[in-house]
Amino acid sequence: MAPLKGDLDRMSTFFRRPRTRRSLPAGPALVVAFALLVLLLPIFALTSASAPAIEPRSTGIHARAPTSGVGPWAARPMAGPPAEPPVREYASMAWDAADGYAVLFGGFGTTSTSGGPDQAFNDTWVESNGSWSPIVTPVAPPPLVAPAMAYDPNASAVILFGGWDCTVQSACWTTATNATWEFHAGTWTRLHPAASPSPRVSPSLAYDPTVGGLVLFGGYAAIGATANGTGTAKVAVNDTWTFVAGVWTNVTPTLSPSPRWQAGLSFDAKAGALYLFGGARNNAVRTPLFNDTWAFASGSWANVSRPLGPPRSAGMAFSYVSSDKAIVLFGGINNTYDFALGATWELRSGVWSRLTTNVSPPARWSTTFVDALPAGYGLLFGGNLYSPLSTSTYGGLTNDSWTFSHGNWSVLGSNASVPPPGISQMVYDAADNETVLLSSGPVGSTTSTSETWVYKADNWSIVPTPTAPSARTHAAMAYDAKDGYVLLFGGTSTGRGPFYLNDTWTFQAGNWTHRAPRHDPGAQYGAAAAYDAKDGFVLLLIGQGRAVGLAWAWNGTDWSPVTSHGSTPLGVGYVAFRIAYDPVAAYVVVTQAFNESCNGVVGNCFRTWSFVGGNWTDLTRPATLPPPLLQYALAWDAADQAVVMFGGQAGPLYNETWQFQAGVWSPVTASPAPYPRYDAAMTYDGGDGYLLLFGGFGPLSASAPTYFADTWSYNAGVWTVRIPSVAVSLASVDVGVPVHIATRSSSPTGVPTFAYTGLPLGCFSQNLPTLVCRPTAAGTYAVAVTVSYPGGTVSHAAVSLNVQPSPTIAAFQASVASLTIGNRTTLTANVAGGTAPFTFAYGGLPPGCAAANVSTLTCTPTAPGNYTIGVTATDRFGEAANASVKVVVLGLQLPPGHGNPKGGGGSGPGALGSPATVTVLVVAVAAVVLGALALAARRVRRARLRREGDELIRTMRTLDGPDDLPGSGRAR
Repeated sequence: MAPLKGDLDRMSTFFRRPRTRRSLPAGPALVVAFALLVLLLPIFALTSASAPAIEPRSTGIHARAPTSGVGPWAARPMAGPPAEPPVREYASMAWDAADGYAVLFGGFGTTSTSGGPDQAFNDTWVESNGSWSPIVTPVAPPPLVAPAMAYDPNASAVILFGGWDCTVQSACWTTATNATWEFHAGTWTRLHPAASPSPRVSPSLAYDPTVGGLVLFGGYAAIGATANGTGTAKVAVNDTWTFVAGVWTNVTPTLSPSPRWQAGLSFDAKAGALYLFGGARNNAVRTPLFNDTWAFASGSWANVSRPLGPPRSAGMAFSYVSSDKAIVLFGGINNTYDFALGATWELRSGVWSRLTTNVSPPARWSTTFVDALPAGYGLLFGGNLYSPLSTSTYGGLTNDSWTFSHGNWSVLGSNASVPPPGISQMVYDAADNETVLLSSGPVGSTTSTSETWVYKADNWSIVPTPTAPSARTHAAMAYDAKDGYVLLFGGTSTGRGPFYLNDTWTFQAGNWTHRAPRHDPGAQYGAAAAYDAKDGFVLLLIGQGRAVGLAWAWNGTDWSPVTSHGSTPLGVGYVAFRIAYDPVAAYVVVTQAFNESCNGVVGNCFRTWSFVGGNWTDLTRPATLPPPLLQYALAWDAADQAVVMFGGQAGPLYNETWQFQAGVWSPVTASPAPYPRYDAAMTYDGGDGYLLLFGGFGPLSASAPTYFADTWSYNAGVWTVRIPSVAVSLASVDVGVPVHIATRSSSPTGVPTFAYTGLPLGCFSQNLPTLVCRPTAAGTYAVAVTVSYPGGTVSHAAVSLNVQPSPTIAAFQASVASLTIGNRTTLTANVAGGTAPFTFAYGGLPPGCAAANVSTLTCTPTAPGNYTIGVTATDRFGEAANASVKVVVLGLQLPPGHGNPKGGGGSGPGALGSPATVTVLVVAVAAVVLGALALAARRVRRARLRREGDELIRTMRTLDGPDDLPGSGRAR
């Protein structure tokens, strides 16, 4: 047994002593640890560069976005869609009759109204119904400056020719082209005629129906074109070409206007001739300009200049305007290239006359002007406001739009014209939802011509009608609700012919129709009419003429006398009736001033009657009565449910307001009120929801009789002046962006004066109906204008103007500035200042992040790296601001709470230190964890082996011999 015992002692010692495993490097735990270390080494190497801790950073620097270069701001989209084309000069415009809009193309300017980088354009814009819209065309001419453009009805297309070819911006003012383009149905197509005029800029181009095509004259030309149809412009020319059926033909006659460019050319549809005016001899500064007038007919030019006409000029607005049946000229540059001109002239059958307009665009040259025939006005856009003596108010390029119609200018979309002052007839047309006014034309005019105007949405506009009643005053006018039209009868002629009139007219859907009834009330003066809804006809009451006071009814086709019962309004000689229908009381109210005793009152008396079903009832109550006035205004006020009376005369003039309700007259205290007057027109405007008053007559002083053209509204006992009014072309602008402040003047006889207060800094009051203001300080300004009329009367109007500071990016941040691949961060740009809408352009984004025109951009990177992300915010006026932020993208998913947005609670690397530190910590933690696991496994195995050894030794010590060993088959 001794040997066995010694063996057991050695075995016990073996199992209990510390053991060293020489094969440990090949063990599973160290293999895993080594593999993880190998995987982490590249990341450690990538992020262990000497980079400081990165925190979100933004800049708020205002800057214009560069148009070229690299980096985050290499590309900047134009602010859009803007409400109008960017500022420019030398553009071209034509009326596209086939598509029904004005087409604007090209020109030279900048996308920033406050003076950004110069740029030649090849954008296409269209104007329709007072609004501009850009058109994106699949193909377009190159950027062109000073091309010629005109509509060719034979091709149903706009034709464009020549101009400076600015495909290469540096060659913009040297390379002329002779390319011909066609614009049809929103598409540009280059034409390739067999022959063409030489390359040139600013030629004159217009359609001539006697030729059957377009006529082109002169320009600043390149003699000898290159193979691609371009050349360097060197000299003004005077050749004449026609473009008929797609073919250019040189038709230069022996006698022609002298060589020139920037001349005006237009066909006078009324005179049936093509006229050319002015222009420049060459391109030298202070070169002599022209002021001669030429006519082109039967292939020949004829000098038709007269002693009186516009001054020498070039680059003027020059076009036939159908509404005025004349060629209209505006502006141009003066003879020494020192000042832009601002006068308006008309050419009628070769005779020039200068116009005095209520409102006028600022002086300019290199502008565009076309006849927008269906819209009923000439359209002017943009140009150069150059005037060095007043650079604080004028100067630089512009993108304002104006219309010209019936002798007056208006801001596009905000008609500045008003009916001429004087005595008018006015009634609300419920079928067309507008108030219709018939005017006898401007007071003092050598020709008496009636004009039809409509008032809608606080705006007057003239209605061009092929036929209309002759000029007249004191006609009877009413809306026939049963037949759905305006009815007019008689009046006093202001032109040739009989003094009293007895004709009948109806106005419906913008057109006058002369009616021929079998019977008529006879020639008369001072009649009054109203629709009697109770009886279903228009009631007419005769004033002066035959059968004074006799009532007639209009049944839609004919007049018939009304059989009356009981007492009737009586009159001897001149009696001025006023009538209005009271739908609440369901009768016609008739008022008159009469020299008789009424209800016990002796002398002049103001009487009130009702009419219904042929029955007259005297409603006169002596307790409270208006004065015995003549020629006052009377109308039903649907808003206040009463008949309202205003003004009139009884020796002195009155401006009192009275109200007739439930059979009782009562005075209304209203301040301010319209000036005292008589023969004003008044009606309830159902579309705008107030009583509307216009015009009238009243001396402002003993020596200054005045016809008024102001417009007032009355509602709930309050009078409000509507015109004169002042409006701004842009309600909100950036600092440095020009804005037009246009006053609609009531324009009574004589020239009013204008004084402005409350203007922004950098803007100055001038005695002009329209100011061009370029603010230099931000703020909200209450701009007020005082319009002073001869005789001492004044009117006031005000408008609010918001001036924004130039835009800045107040903050540009990333929601997570350090993240791993596949996780998400959100970029947010907060813009301060500027004028909406804004566009956003991003640069420097990580792979996997797509730029978009949004202020908040979601980004999920797909590649690691350090990124500087930039954003450019551009506002409506092209003003831009830049900012940047740095974002770090890691290649490994971090534990929760350490920059992983999905882990929650993490605050990014700012909480742990640099990216290198983060990597070292990750490696250290992994090594410690793996080492601890390996040590624990080793101790568990040693304990298990010790237990198994002890058990074996105890078993062997209990055995007596070999036969007692387990498995021997012997029992002890």
